[in-house]
Amino acid sequence: MSAGASKSIDHLIEPIDAAFEPVTAHDIHQIEQLIGAPLPSSYASFLKRIGSCMFSGHATVRAPNGEALPIGTFFGGKSRSLLADLQSHDYVAQQLVPIADTFFNDRYVLELATGKVHYIEYWTWAEPKRIIEVADSFDHFLTKISVEPYDDAL
Repeated sequence: MSAGASKSIDHLIEPIDAAFEPVTAHDIHQIEQLIGAPLPSSYASFLKRIGSCMFSGHATVRAPNGEALPIGTFFGGKSRSLLADLQSHDYVAQQLVPIADTFFNDRYVLELATGKVHYIEYWTWAEPKRIIEVADSFDHFLTKISVEPYDDAL
């Protein structure tokens, strides 16, 4: 990952618990064994440096059509385990890696063959409502995230 892309979101994210939960080299190896391919280097670097995290406000991803799509947390270490999410759904068979979710359990996934990032909105876990390509790479995806501060008055 380019250092600029990863660091450009540092001010937008915060740990889910007391500290960030980077993914260990052992976990990266297990993930790559499970998916049968190496993770894109930019995404692997993000996992090793930050891992599980959430946003410091109301976060959205801008879709190509201009729609602001919600995003809640990035998968990574213990509390939002990427390995556990991979093992509990059929992403591997579809050659997808879940990278983030929304508060409604929709997913952002990385397509292994192309490196593109897609948003999957679900009716049910078995039936996607819609799938939107949001970025042509993980680095590009990071640049499409914006965060508005929470309204403390609520």
